[in-house]
Amino acid sequence: MDFEAVVAEREGELYDRVLRQRYDIYCVEKGYFDHKKYPDKRESDKFDAYSDFIAVLDERGELAASTRFVHHAPFEFPTPTLEAYRLDVREFGFAPEKAGEVSRSIISPQYRGLRDSKKITLAAHDRVYEISEALGIEIWFGAFEKSFLRLSNMFGIRYRGIGMPIAYGGVLRYAAMLRVDDYGKALSIRKAQNGSGAAKRR
Repeated sequence: MDFEAVVAEREGELYDRVLRQRYDIYCVEKGYFDHKKYPDKRESDKFDAYSDFIAVLDERGELAASTRFVHHAPFEFPTPTLEAYRLDVREFGFAPEKAGEVSRSIISPQYRGLRDSKKITLAAHDRVYEISEALGIEIWFGAFEKSFLRLSNMFGIRYRGIGMPIAYGGVLRYAAMLRVDDYGKALSIRKAQNGSGAAKRR
């Protein structure tokens, strides 16, 4: 199965499907958030207005996964992780407008096997990287479960922990960061390796 990561047009049909998928997984399946707070069955928060929604589609055009990329939020803490952990992005050597966050990352149950998860996670991050390059974003933050950090490291996405875990979104999560240029270097290596592999198969 191949997957394609696209940016969902704000308030469009795909955007709505992403919010409903978030409700189904975060509120119904996982119970992270109280479903009664979302009577329209669309999970959302204040950071969505300052985010690009990445929808990962399968070969049939069905929504296989989604993530959001938060950037340029006009709050004291410009990303959800910085807000939850009370972290000043300037302490890490970056201006607030150079910071972004990968969050609300979810995969539909049928695609949570290791092979599909890798393809989906890389496709979503590659799209976030393209957006970051276009906007001049230099650092990504996120709050992740240990299992995701372990898997992302296996996939070549090497987030670095930056603090003790806290209960966030209903589960224990670790604040982490990743320099965009480090992801770009890893992406270049991956593309070169994939190209080499394709040449050998011909």
